[in-house]
Amino acid sequence: MLRNLVGSIVLTLPLAGAPLLTGCAGSKASVITPEEVQTHGTHTFADPPAEVFKATLDALKTLGYPIAVANEEKGIIKTERKFIRAMAVGGNYSAQAIDFTRQYYLRLESSDGASTAVTADPKVFMGERDVSGDKVWVLEGPEGERELWQRLFKEIQSNL
Repeated sequence: MLRNLVGSIVLTLPLAGAPLLTGCAGSKASVITPEEVQTHGTHTFADPPAEVFKATLDALKTLGYPIAVANEEKGIIKTERKFIRAMAVGGNYSAQAIDFTRQYYLRLESSDGASTAVTADPKVFMGERDVSGDKVWVLEGPEGERELWQRLFKEIQSNL
């Protein structure tokens, strides 16, 4: 029951700065597929891995993502969860606040040592539940996931 109520509220309440559904985008909700991440969530920089790794860390911090794991040798970065918003969910006699958070898992790969591909795989959580695989993503628009990827890649480029 609570899950259904939360789902219907997520479909109708705006989440500023979040890739989750907004009131006007309910019919445009999508699942992020591996193909989507490969096509839009991956960008190749014409710079060596060490420089791109540092630029990526700095970009994530600028965008408000604390770093949980940064392993340059393995080419992985995992951010901590970034708070998006809290939402009250309840019935007649009680309410519960649920936090929505998001994080990135990034992979940096170089086949030639001169250029580096960065893949940014976003994750979204409702409380402690990972809802990343659900149909909760807005891909298009000014706060859509494709725009958020572009902002991240632009910030990385500005640090190089």
